[in-house]
Amino acid sequence: MIRASGNSAKRNRVKIDNFFAELKRRNVYKVAVAYAIVGWLLVQIATQVFPFLEIPTWIVRLVIALVAIIVASSLAS
Repeated sequence: MIRASGNSAKRNRVKIDNFFAELKRRNVYKVAVAYAIVGWLLVQIATQVFPFLEIPTWIVRLVIALVAIIVASSLAS
């Protein structure tokens, strides 16, 4: 059985801390919040307006799926 030394665990912690600091420095959090708000707004508009305009419900589902894919892919890149 291989045990991680205390020094190795400390290095991993520093790497994680550096990772989150880098995300903050690059404004990834702000972009994620902005995408989430815009995506939520688009979904709300689609669910409220599309039935009134007699647009099929599968298009509402498509909008929700596209928003989820776009938000996930933008955060991954």
